Amino acid sequence: MKKRNNNNPTVVALLSSILLLVPILVSLATPTKAHASILAQPVPDLGENESGNIEEDQIMENNYGTVEYNDGWLNNNFKTVENNNGRISDNESGGIVENNNISGSIIQNDGTVESNSGSISTNDGTVESNSGSISTNNGTVENNLPGGSVSGSNGSIINNDGGDVASTGSSSSQFVAITNYYSGTLSVPENSSKIKITNNYSDNAYDSGEITDTNRFHSVTVEGANNADVTYSRPEFIHNDYNNKEYLQVKENGAPKSISGSITIKAKNGYKISDEGVMNNEIGQLAYTLNRNTDGSYTVTLMNLNGNVTVTPANLHLIISAIENQNNTPGITGGSTTPITITKANIAEVPANNSSSNNASASSNNGSGVATPNFTQEAINSIQAQAQAQASLAEQTGTPLQILDIYFDKKIDINPMLIRYLCEQISLPKRCHFNYNDQHYVLFIPAFDISAPAYQDGLDMLDKEPAKTAGFLRIEQLFKPLGFATNIIEEEEAEAVLQ
Repeated sequence: MKKRNNNNPTVVALLSSILLLVPILVSLATPTKAHASILAQPVPDLGENESGNIEEDQIMENNYGTVEYNDGWLNNNFKTVENNNGRISDNESGGIVENNNISGSIIQNDGTVESNSGSISTNDGTVESNSGSISTNNGTVENNLPGGSVSGSNGSIINNDGGDVASTGSSSSQFVAITNYYSGTLSVPENSSKIKITNNYSDNAYDSGEITDTNRFHSVTVEGANNADVTYSRPEFIHNDYNNKEYLQVKENGAPKSISGSITIKAKNGYKISDEGVMNNEIGQLAYTLNRNTDGSYTVTLMNLNGNVTVTPANLHLIISAIENQNNTPGITGGSTTPITITKANIAEVPANNSSSNNASASSNNGSGVATPNFTQEAINSIQAQAQAQASLAEQTGTPLQILDIYFDKKIDINPMLIRYLCEQISLPKRCHFNYNDQHYVLFIPAFDISAPAYQDGLDMLDKEPAKTAGFLRIEQLFKPLGFATNIIEEEEAEAVLQ
């Protein structure tokens, strides 16, 4: 039979199109790794003790030396890549990637990645510091930091401090293990593997079946005590070297644990500590009692702790101030050790038309026809006597007088003259004790800069009060910006300040 030649132009064109498509189809069917080798310019492997770079349009098959910068493609890393800005197909066991930068990606990690801010598809090795993404973690992430995300159905994270963790998979026998959890989002989708935390240092409690913690700790941090030494009781407080914080354990081996522990604050040389008369209080999730020690230090005993807490001496109603020369403080030397109370009998009240405004024993008139009671010189003498008594007691015990306690038998009104005397003539912080509605109150007056605008503002407002006087509770409001504070205290606490 005679063979036919097909010279049909249409058929020839069709065959030509098919032949042109073949390289494209082969290319698309080729794995990405091989496809890259077609598109990029191959460069020689680096041998042991050799170093070099891989440019953006280059591909290297194997690295046995040191790649300083990989901006292209490296198939297999057996030694060291200092900076990866491109792609690494496999970081082999024993291989080290020092920095997988934000634009870098590693398909398979079987070795060590010291710092990852890029992406890792599968980690079967070790990532020391992660602030990028790890899609599937079957190995170890030592530190998962803010910006980092780790997904997987098993694998482990040593310290999770701000990074996100998502559990995947559906095997009940697998779980993501976190040794130390500080912060970061934890998520367990439905029917996924669980997350188990060994040591939980966060504010969150994990007791559900999806996420559990074995041991739980809460921190107490004292800030703003630069002029004092802060000591935490041992072994109750546990120091955490990872974040340099002090913790109390509140859950142990899956069961709640009662807390006990104390913090002692002691002034450094040249400084002193005084209190505002508040011997117990709550600060957020912390409840405590406060005790003054014979050496002038204060001990904070913790009663309850429900989360991580940061406090300052001011939060604890403590004042740390420089020691001033007591010889320059009027009325703070010698005298009796017997407390003297100030009562209504020490106050003189004269008719409204009295004009002796400069007489310490006279009343002032605010122009409204209301007589204003002024403290007599006898009252001032009583305050001085109390100061002398406490200074004498301090001298006997060898403990510098740090705060002055003034006892008023009843709640009485205070005029600008007395405020000026207390604030300008006595430099020590003061606790003004008084009774009101059958309760013991203390008005705390700190040592402050009398040139502060808030001081004159308070005096101006006091001068505008009816009769130009105010009770202790109103005085607190007028001078609150300066640190004036009023608290109710128990009688036994009030007696303790004299001990």
